Amino acid sequence: MSDDPFHEAVEALRALGLYVEANGARGLLVFCECGHSGAMPFDGLPDDFPVPDVALRLVCSACGRKDRISTRPDFTGVHTGAGPKLRSVE
Repeated sequence: MSDDPFHEAVEALRALGLYVEANGARGLLVFCECGHSGAMPFDGLPDDFPVPDVALRLVCSACGRKDRISTRPDFTGVHTGAGPKLRSVE
């Protein structure tokens, strides 16, 4: 963590569901340390709910644990296309 309050505020904003969804995330990817994973939509989550905190409300359907879950934004398919054309510089 940084000691810079502005940096901390920006990082906190980036973790909010509204910000993440506005930047193209389709939902959340959910991972359990047991190896089970899945995806979930933003439906039903408040806009100001921090993405990492969603994990605190989930239970793994494979192992039944709730203390081993993490969540990340699902940006699958957001960056489509060929991207920039690069050429070598001599």
